[in-house]
Amino acid sequence: MTSLKGKVCLITGASRGIGAAIAIRFASLGAKLALTGRDFAALEKTKQLCVEKGLAENEVFLSVGDLAVDADLKRVFNECTSYYNGTLDVLVNNAGIVTRGSVLNTSIETFDKTMNINTRPLFYLTHLIWLVTE
Repeated sequence: MTSLKGKVCLITGASRGIGAAIAIRFASLGAKLALTGRDFAALEKTKQLCVEKGLAENEVFLSVGDLAVDADLKRVFNECTSYYNGTLDVLVNNAGIVTRGSVLNTSIETFDKTMNINTRPLFYLTHLIWLVTE
């Protein structure tokens, strides 16, 4: 891939780690970014690194929220798509958590928490995008 020039990309879990690295790489390829995560200060750091790669400040939109909370997920989706006038070209469903254990020693609460951040938002965001682009 050599260019994402002008493409609007929503990246979840962009506060740190793989999500931040994807944002920085996409910035270097000219993408307009909508970044989300739970930590505003960390998102700001990612934004600054993206600006250092050549994006203008207004080409990196931040929306803080917990995607395991439906109201936050809907708000983040609406804010990100509204900021770019309904345009969304790329969705990177990156947000996730790691829990340790096996079926023998993991509680159902831990299982639910893991699935509610690692799987449910992936489905729900993709569903919302499908509704908008249909």
